[in-house]
Amino acid sequence: MAATQETTTLPGQGAQAFFASMFASRTDAELESIASTKRFFERYIGDVRFREALQAGESPQALCDARGLAVDAERLKPIWQNDLWQTIKDEGRQEEWSEAFLWARWVGQLLEHRDMLKEHAGHTDEGRFSAWRRRQMNRTDSELGPRNRSITHPIVAYELTKGCTVGCWFCGIAAEEYQGAFPYTPDNAALWQGVLEVMHARFGEASQTGFCYWATDPMDSPDYDRFITDHWNIVGWLPQTTTAAPLKDEALTRRVMALFDQALCVINRFSVISLRQLDTIHAAFTPRELLAVELVMQNKGALTHKAVAGRVRSRREQLQELGREASDGSQLDTGTIACVSGFLINMVERKVQLVSPCAASGRWPLGYRIYDQGRFETPEDFADQIERMIDAHMPEGLQGEAVIRIRDDLQIGNVEDGALHLGNDFVKHTVSGFPFIERLVNLIGKDGATVRHVMERMSGEGEDVFAISAMIQELYDSGLVDWELARPRAA
Repeated sequence: MAATQETTTLPGQGAQAFFASMFASRTDAELESIASTKRFFERYIGDVRFREALQAGESPQALCDARGLAVDAERLKPIWQNDLWQTIKDEGRQEEWSEAFLWARWVGQLLEHRDMLKEHAGHTDEGRFSAWRRRQMNRTDSELGPRNRSITHPIVAYELTKGCTVGCWFCGIAAEEYQGAFPYTPDNAALWQGVLEVMHARFGEASQTGFCYWATDPMDSPDYDRFITDHWNIVGWLPQTTTAAPLKDEALTRRVMALFDQALCVINRFSVISLRQLDTIHAAFTPRELLAVELVMQNKGALTHKAVAGRVRSRREQLQELGREASDGSQLDTGTIACVSGFLINMVERKVQLVSPCAASGRWPLGYRIYDQGRFETPEDFADQIERMIDAHMPEGLQGEAVIRIRDDLQIGNVEDGALHLGNDFVKHTVSGFPFIERLVNLIGKDGATVRHVMERMSGEGEDVFAISAMIQELYDSGLVDWELARPRAA
């Protein structure tokens, strides 16, 4: 086996350069091996019969040959035999498990690239927005627990249609039925390009993390490749594509894939909703063609977890009301499929919303909070809406009539050794350094109080106003409190 060149992040090297280097640093033979192993892994994750047959001791090679998997199954044992996974880290066995080792390195670098994208979304000189996004990341880190590690918090998503034709039963954001697309006419192209220019001028490199779907499917837009080409030309980045209908218009999908072969900036994704669709995708594309496309197995019997949000949440509640449990074998996970901490823009409706992920709840059943929304007809209108939302929702500090309350998901514990503990199922926060912290938190509680009321009440009890202000700021920056310019809600 040829030695694999390590890919390192050099000073100033960005996420795009890192991703491109993942390909450039490997030989063609290594890339072919990784692509073939990836196809084996897709079948293992998505096909419960294949997986069970392997575990039952049937001939691995015969099982692979029957499914057209061009791999040496014995050399991939660490991938499907858990007790062998750690052995690929043993330098003395890397030749024995060479294909599995190549795959492990590839997956490790994909995860590293994912983390770089999270950092990339913070590359902006818009200070108030950056601080707001960090607060959302702090909040979701404790609210969502391990699920938040996979969320990169891009700052913008664009929808080029209203609704979706696919209708996945598990849709975590409960997409509406398809109602039409935003065609690439001269007027629409001018508006689209103007919106991109506003985002890039205002947020710089962070705007490169945007993508063109949400409660929509990119392949429902016949002009999708033209829209993302504009994004590439104006913002300097091709937006990631995720579709559950890659063969709806195979020519369009191949045009999109060809663009990404040129740009090499980010992985794309096909959501697979049935084994028949997996077979069709594998028949239509070679393993090498799909190397930069993650197949997300959403079919019955797949090992992929589904977030309890949107339609999954509604379906689960309906079954529980009937005294039944979900019986399709899906593995459920806390939280959300939402990822954007920033702006959700629908070009058909000419609507912009300020959003951020959250655990799905009765108030936010789709797994994301909506802080504000507005309409626009021109790029200038759009810029005004962005400015208004930043002014209204992203103060550097909380003052006056801002109402603060401890987040609903956090339980208020007792003071121990001068420290107050706040926690949920995922994390325990310790707040210390302020002798009055227990009184302050009890004053705020879950119903909330205005900053003015807190300051007046506690300063009247002899506490230092600067210390009180510092404590409120710490709770705010840590994402432990919710706030709004309104009266406290009723108990």
